[in-house]
Amino acid sequence: MRVIRSFINLPSPLRSYLLAWYVAGALALVWSIDLLLEGRWSSVLWYIAASLVLSARTARGASSNASESTTVSMASAAAIAAIIGVCPAAGALVEASTTVLASVFPKRHALYQSLFNVSVVSVGALAAGLTYRALGGPTIAFGHRSPLTGVVFAAAPMLVATTAYFVVNTAAVAKAVALASGASFTCVWERNFKTTLVAYTSGGACAILILGLSGYVPITPLLLLIAPIVYATYSREQTDEARIVALEKGKERLQGLYLASIRTLALTVAAKDPYTNGHNHRVTSYSTAIGRRMGLTEDEITDLETGALLHDIGKIGVPEHILTKPGKLDTEEMALMRRHSEIGWAIIEPLDFPDIVKQIVRCHHESCDGSGYPDGLSGAQIPLLVRIVTVSDVFDALTTHRPYRAALSIAEARRIMCGDMGPHFDRSLLTAFFKLLEEKPLDEICRVSAESPALMDILHELHPCQPFPSRQQPGIDRLAKL
Repeated sequence: MRVIRSFINLPSPLRSYLLAWYVAGALALVWSIDLLLEGRWSSVLWYIAASLVLSARTARGASSNASESTTVSMASAAAIAAIIGVCPAAGALVEASTTVLASVFPKRHALYQSLFNVSVVSVGALAAGLTYRALGGPTIAFGHRSPLTGVVFAAAPMLVATTAYFVVNTAAVAKAVALASGASFTCVWERNFKTTLVAYTSGGACAILILGLSGYVPITPLLLLIAPIVYATYSREQTDEARIVALEKGKERLQGLYLASIRTLALTVAAKDPYTNGHNHRVTSYSTAIGRRMGLTEDEITDLETGALLHDIGKIGVPEHILTKPGKLDTEEMALMRRHSEIGWAIIEPLDFPDIVKQIVRCHHESCDGSGYPDGLSGAQIPLLVRIVTVSDVFDALTTHRPYRAALSIAEARRIMCGDMGPHFDRSLLTAFFKLLEEKPLDEICRVSAESPALMDILHELHPCQPFPSRQQPGIDRLAKL
């Protein structure tokens, strides 16, 4: 269920793109498995075994960045060697086997990502194999003496074949990253893959060299020849591991600055609207608690936290007399207030936020029955993360003081949200949230400790009669218990 939910939560264009690659990958593997019927399966198994052995060290140092599945290591050279030594489709089986291992060790990837990786390398390796044979590349089997001219004639076809593999693999992954992040395909490709063609062609060169010499050089000297190549690969992986650790530490620092900047941006709303001071942080706490209970990934939790913190940023554009009116809004004022979701979206739309964050800001007042605003979305048209923020937003609105009414108890909020307002919400999220409230104290789920103490003190001084939290009085104190 969690696997399906993670896939459904992806942007629609990305889901369609992944499904197309799943089909292509399945066809490539079915074609390749026909080798078993031709009696050449034993040769393919030797190449798979060699690839798995060579990939064991690589897997330990693998990173989780977008380009990991496109890096040509000695294991990938084994797939290229299978193309030269067996047949065009052999490389697809070798690459698929190695990629399955990399998908579960050392860190298990999401199923949809693993299937995509296997599909891409299968199609890419098959394309390389068919290109090699179409250009007249000779078969050079390991341990069989071949004319040295065959090695020479294999060079040009293999250069073109590895280039074809490079194009298929890097373009496929770059497009997926672009769809997931909203970035330009060209920018993603240039940033991650522009300089990796040499790695692909060097893998092909190693394969030709080893296969060509295997018929002339005894196994021990040949192994001694290969040893420096393996050592060079190992040393590079050690360097890459250190670089990856440094990058991860830098990423953590940037992530902290990123969230701090978002919280500061969200506090600008609190400075204008004292009634909702602390609201953004409480909604964020509720949303992340629901998200973790629903089994979201850490990346999804980060997007959820960002969107929840920013969901009311559009109130910056709402006139202050409407925000602070001590009573219910009239029709015209309500229309202006409702524009805050569109204003918020317009503020962050030019910025490099994930698309789902922008959707949270724009769509957090949409309803599952289609009665919400601004776009009248309904049901599955509303992304899961948006529906989570909607539940959290309404719960906090009901259980906190407003100019026109006192805070409701959790029991009263539950009755309203599950009763008259029930059609507005995702029923599974309501169930999960209120079940969570039964299991954990509210002050354990929501802590208003990330707000600016200085800002709260100033607001308390400027608006002494307004019921918003201060440094001495956390907002959680005023919420009635079950």
